[in-house]
Amino acid sequence: MHRVQAGTPDQSGWMTADSTLGRFSVRVPVPFNDFTIETPEPSSLTRKVEVVGCKSSEGIKFSASRISYKTPGTSAELFEKMKSGSGFPNATVAPAKAGAHEAVDIAFGDSSTRANQRAVLVGEEIYVLIVEWPVQQKALAASLVPTFFDSLKIPE
Repeated sequence: MHRVQAGTPDQSGWMTADSTLGRFSVRVPVPFNDFTIETPEPSSLTRKVEVVGCKSSEGIKFSASRISYKTPGTSAELFEKMKSGSGFPNATVAPAKAGAHEAVDIAFGDSSTRANQRAVLVGEEIYVLIVEWPVQQKALAASLVPTFFDSLKIPE
């Protein structure tokens, strides 16, 4: 864990969440946590995940992750699966862009929880942004997703 409940709101009420080791940032509406998950298990596809995330008082969760994989080509293979919506319940999939990078937006969920995810393929890594909310918070979450998704900054 690098930081807990970090961030200072700007005039808009949002704060910039710079990942300590992930070399990316996003904007979030509430204080965030910043941490690293290393996966030494031989069976794991991932090598390391850098995460910034938070949860609002309304139960809306925001997370942004930079996922590094152990084997070259894994990111492209998994990104292709994401583009099909495979593995996501009741998924709606749409192509997207994040700067010059190919991305895919996936909306999914069930009768109690919904989520929007944006996955961005950058070389051998995937950046994943997720907003998840209880269904009764649909209107509020829908108003927050675009600002969060469009705020991803990846140094070139």
